[in-house]
Amino acid sequence: MPERRKKILICDDNLDFLRVTAEMLRVHGYEPLAAKTGKQALEKAARFGPDLVLLDYRLPDTDGAAVLGELRRVHDAIPVIVMTGFGHEKLAARVIKLGAMDYLAKPFKSGELLKSIENALKAAEELRKRQELEKLVFWGKLFPLVAHEIRTPLHSIGGALTLIKSRHQDDETTTRALQIIHEEIVRLNEFVNQCLDFSRRPSGEGFDFIDLNETVAFCVQLMQPFLRSSSKKVRLETRLEKSLPRAYVNLYGMKQVLINLLKNAVEAVPKGGRIVVKTRYKKERFEESVEIEVTDNGVGVREEDIPDLFTPFFSRKRRGIGLGLAICRKIVEEDHHGRIRIESQLSKGTTVTVTLPVGTGKNTVQEA
Repeated sequence: MPERRKKILICDDNLDFLRVTAEMLRVHGYEPLAAKTGKQALEKAARFGPDLVLLDYRLPDTDGAAVLGELRRVHDAIPVIVMTGFGHEKLAARVIKLGAMDYLAKPFKSGELLKSIENALKAAEELRKRQELEKLVFWGKLFPLVAHEIRTPLHSIGGALTLIKSRHQDDETTTRALQIIHEEIVRLNEFVNQCLDFSRRPSGEGFDFIDLNETVAFCVQLMQPFLRSSSKKVRLETRLEKSLPRAYVNLYGMKQVLINLLKNAVEAVPKGGRIVVKTRYKKERFEESVEIEVTDNGVGVREEDIPDLFTPFFSRKRRGIGLGLAICRKIVEEDHHGRIRIESQLSKGTTVTVTLPVGTGKNTVQEA
């Protein structure tokens, strides 16, 4: 799937400026959106979710400060660059204080604008990552407490259930009720285990040079009973690069990631669906890496949901816990200093790519 073009919303009542700027942005790989008024800008921001807004300060229906304030209130994560032909230092200080990422006085050169856009997008991405890290640190500290508070009463409930089963009358209603209790205990235990997996700090132990093709083949084989028991008749294929070098990874962690991704893919595909697992070796100028790619032709994910997929407890599944992908990212990025990314199109399918550095242990977490 091709990389998504960044959407940039240009709000300016000068039609010539709109046309020229939109064409310049298109040439440089962006997807421009145009608005002539503040009202249009807010409507398009809500509808299209741009990655950045170029906002003229003088607009026919309002001033840029009002639009900027509303953008910050409703779309706080979208960076805004304010432009004006009536620039002075006080105005620049005002819009920066209101939350603008940058300020440009007209006329400016295209290079200045492009550099400002590049810097603003980079700063917004760094801010997003920092906020995500803060959230992960928070969840990592909270989860052990939550797991402990749930696990203790679960043991008591499980013991009471065993006692009731041994003494209850064998009628259909009671048997079904006890089965529901048992299933919910199992589900809560799974939740507790996932909480603990998420909060477990990487230790640097258990790493070795592993043939990832063998690991993929093992996980695919492990999924076969699950596939045979499913009524979907899913086809699970592998395309493994024979010359794949060994990667310095934690075998247990990689198995956990792969099984999780494969289960997600099976749940997403329709009857007769298809899942393909690929491995490949990549050598770039300063980096050697191996990639594992899991592709399905399932229901796909809405574009606006993709950034949230790795957030703890985010799930569109009816009974989803929402920790599986968060754990995958933790294992890949924190434990292995790799990358995991998702590309998806609604009703067409999803591709998850795990990239792992090829190294000698220096790329992995260091023991304290």
